[in-house]
Amino acid sequence: SDAAAAALHGVTWDALLSPVKRGAWWLPPAGGFESGGGGVRGATATPPLLPPPDDDLLRLAASQRMTSEPRKAAFCVVMGAADCADAAERLLRLPLRGAAAREVVRVPVECALQESTWNPYYHHLLLRLAAAGRGHRATLRMAARDALSAAAAADDAPRAARTARLVGGLIAAHAVPL
Repeated sequence: SDAAAAALHGVTWDALLSPVKRGAWWLPPAGGFESGGGGVRGATATPPLLPPPDDDLLRLAASQRMTSEPRKAAFCVVMGAADCADAAERLLRLPLRGAAAREVVRVPVECALQESTWNPYYHHLLLRLAAAGRGHRATLRMAARDALSAAAAADDAPRAARTARLVGGLIAAHAVPL
């Protein structure tokens, strides 16, 4: 259908069926996850909470204004994850409380808006986080509102386009109310 073709944006059927793929790395393998987006079937070992310290990731975090420890931790998880399911799981397991826990949602939003082109990885990640709990949905709603306000005030057309695409996708997926 036209909706399916538009959603795939040029991804071929062979690329979707290929078990070894590099282009759509943000999507978890279809055979390894339950239909509800839960954990890996039969997995006994849990992946480490944070990737090993990587100077390149820490420099990139600093260049993108991820200066507090919660923001650095969330950024390293988002950028070091194998796919969006892995990133969501690791973000949800971060030992953050209170205002620091909101960074779990705010960091992927900011990363999505700072990319030079639209990256659907962040959209899928935010949908998983929104499905994880009411607090994440509330934070996502506030982050979307803040992003729209900033886009309206700024004179940056590409960032405004990424903001519109992100917030529009979140509204369409019912992760954020209209």
